[in-house]
Amino acid sequence: MEILKQDRNSPIPVEKQVAILYATVHGYLKDIAVKDIAAYESALYQYLDENVTAGGVMEAIRTTGDMKQDTEQQMKDVLAAFTAELYQKMPDNHKIRQRGCCRWLVP
Repeated sequence: MEILKQDRNSPIPVEKQVAILYATVHGYLKDIAVKDIAAYESALYQYLDENVTAGGVMEAIRTTGDMKQDTEQQMKDVLAAFTAELYQKMPDNHKIRQRGCCRWLVP
């Protein structure tokens, strides 16, 4: 598993763990090559710190320990925007495309 690898001296806050796990479980990483997952995760954490909407989602999770329906929708919106933005910036040789029933790495 490539997500949630963390330094003993730099633990990842729970709300950010929720975000990366949500992204993973709900397919936001499906087009990201395995070798780029750590970079995705790092960039996501920075985005969660800097984006106002994302900050609100993180605050809601941190303070309530819950992800209500409206918070979940905001999480989806944040992850979709972030992933699309990041994917557009990635070089083509780091992208995974769908082809038939199987995924393949663009050469």
